Formats: sequence, C-alpha cells, structure tokens
Amino acid sequence: MSYLEDPLAEGATIAQLSETLVKYDPPEEVEEESPASPMSMTSGCASPSKKPLVPMNEGADRTKGVLDVSETLEKLFPPITTTTEDGKTLIQKVSAQPSSRLEIISLQEQLELRSNLRSTRSTGVCVQREDLYSQCFDELIRQITVTCPERGILLGRLKDEINMTITSYKALIDTICSLGMRKVIQRKIAQEINKEHAQLEYEVQIQQRRVHGLQAKLHKTKRIIEDKQKLFEAQHEEEVRFIKKGNIQLNNELKRLTQAVQQ
Repeated sequence: MSYLEDPLAEGATIAQLSETLVKYDPPEEVEEESPASPMSMTSGCASPSKKPLVPMNEGADRTKGVLDVSETLEKLFPPITTTTEDGKTLIQKVSAQPSSRLEIISLQEQLELRSNLRSTRSTGVCVQREDLYSQCFDELIRQITVTCPERGILLGRLKDEINMTITSYKALIDTICSLGMRKVIQRKIAQEINKEHAQLEYEVQIQQRRVHGLQAKLHKTKRIIEDKQKLFEAQHEEEVRFIKKGNIQLNNELKRLTQAVQQ
C-alpha cells in the first residue's frame, strides 16, 4: 500500500494507519517460494527493522559499473511474503518508482497525521515517534536509492550505525539506571541502618542512665544500712556498758551486805 492513499477515505480505520510509511508495490502471487527467504508478514505491513547492508560490489552491473536499483532495493528492503486463506502465496516488494514532490509532501502529512493519532510526545523518549521517524527515514532511503543506489547504500549504512549507537546508549542508560537504583537501595539501607544504630544508641544511653541511677540508689542504700548498723552497734555497746556497770554496782552492794552480816 502506498502512503499516498488517504487514510480517512472510504471508511479507512486506524488499524490501516499502523502500516509502514515505506511505499510498497501491490502484492503479487507467486508459484514457488522465493529462494531469498523473505520475511513473513503477519498483518500485511512492513517491519522496517534492521536490514542487511549491501556491499558496494553487490548488485552491480559489471559492464557498466553501476548498481541495479531493483536488486539494491531488495537488499535494503527484503520482500514480504504472506499466505492467504486459500493457500496462495503473495509477495510484496518495495516500490522502485521515483517519488514526486507531491508524494513527498504527502509523506510529511502522513507523518504528522500518524504522530497525532499515536499521541506521540514531541520531546523525550517516545517509542511511537521513534518508529514513525524510522519508517519515514526508510522511505527517504528508498527514494534516494531509486535515484542513486550508491547513496541509498551509504544511507542504509549510516542508519545501521545510528541504530547501533542508539542501542549502545540504551544499554549504557540501562546500566546507569541499574547502578543508580543500586546506589539508591544502598543509600536507603544505609539510612535504615544508621537510623537503627541511632535508636540502639539511644536505648543504650537510656539503659546506662538507668544503670547509673540504680548504682546511685544501691550506694545510698548501702550507706543507710551501714549507718543503721553503726547506730545499732553503738546502742548495743552502750547497753552492754550499762549492764556491766549495773553488775559491778550489784556485786559491790552484795559484798557490802555480806560484810555487814558477818560483823
């Protein structure tokens, strides 16, 4: 399906808008399976993902030293095959027809329309916007390849290099995010440990103050007991002296009375 078809005409649905922006020829029925092992098509739309690069010496007319447009396009955009319900095999190749100025303007309009329908974000990371711009870039590569296959091959290589760079950046971002999450978790664990350590230190201080209070109470109780014991001992000694003095007085009185009786 060409991107020139009006997506809103004749009851077109949003599902039709999900097709690629790359211009393809109408499907053709084939008798035998293509030896090039083309990609299978599940929804009738192209998947403009990673494509093999075409060496500069492949697909070239050795007599004229130029690349063949059809072969170059098939290398950059492998044909799509699908099987109908009645068992027929259809193949759809990318269009080798040059684009006019009107078609390029329509491509821009389709890009803007599908961006609005997919609610793409104008800034930041957006998978939908990335997919649409990748399709648009593929269509531009197709148009340039039709005019000059060598330029198309170079653009394909540039796109592959950009994709590899983006993939590397994504892997780097994932690594940084993982490291950042690990740091956040470690920081959170450290904060919890520090909080628990501070709580334990506070409890230790409370227990230490309690110990000091009990020790002071113990010393005070010991002093009270010692004072009472000393007072008791002093009273006991005083009572003993008083009893001894009484005994001496009684003995003396007894002796005096005994002497008096004898006389």
